[in-house]
Amino acid sequence: MGRNPAESLKRAAEAGFRYVEVWTEPYEEFEGRVDELVRAIDKYGVKAYSLHAPFFGLDISAIDEDARRRSLEKVLRSLEIAERLGCSCFIIHPSSKSYHRKEDYEKAKLMLLKSVEEIEKASSGHGVRVSLENMLAPREGFRVGTSVAELREIAEKVSLGEVGICLDTGHTNYNGLEVAEEVREAGDLLAALHINDNDGSGDQHLVPGEGTIDWHSFLEALKDTGYDGLLMFEIYGGDQPEERLNKSYQTACSRSSLHYNRKNKAI
Repeated sequence: MGRNPAESLKRAAEAGFRYVEVWTEPYEEFEGRVDELVRAIDKYGVKAYSLHAPFFGLDISAIDEDARRRSLEKVLRSLEIAERLGCSCFIIHPSSKSYHRKEDYEKAKLMLLKSVEEIEKASSGHGVRVSLENMLAPREGFRVGTSVAELREIAEKVSLGEVGICLDTGHTNYNGLEVAEEVREAGDLLAALHINDNDGSGDQHLVPGEGTIDWHSFLEALKDTGYDGLLMFEIYGGDQPEERLNKSYQTACSRSSLHYNRKNKAI
């Protein structure tokens, strides 16, 4: 939706959306525009439901401790912004790279757990739920966090027991997994959604219905598991952001009408 917070929120509000997820990249530029974002949120009446922690050039599961610590420090800085904005969810990428050696992958899982423990401790009591997003799987090698089962394993090991899961439907489809099955696997830990479509060949972030995901079974799974959170769309706007916003809103209203009220539509 572009780098101008005010313009992006204006477009979202005009399309009908009442909730947004705040994108923080490029992070240094974002940090300098937080005050502008706060004013725009107030002006357009759109609530910042979630904030996506920075991840460009970062890896909180890095097996190198210095790299992990540098990444964690920036993520924790963005958590403070999420708290300031009154966000309910704080979305983090569990990993950024893949490994050829299984032992390195296992080390990365331990480093991730260490990082998530610190993030959850910092967020506890502030009303922001840390949520781990499922990642794109590499075609070769191992990457931490590409399935809900693995994210659940990590979340259940964190001492405070408050970590949730953010399911990216496009990542799931690209990884060759059934979206509805991953919803059910997440169960009561499902805290947030990144709704987008693709044809399985890439992370295309299409409007639902433009790819190959079975959306009927997805919505049925949400209903069966009792998910009552937002339907957060994560769609590439390209060179026609208004058109993509409008199509996303129309799709959200039509496809989810049997399961959700209009007040829960978001992008």
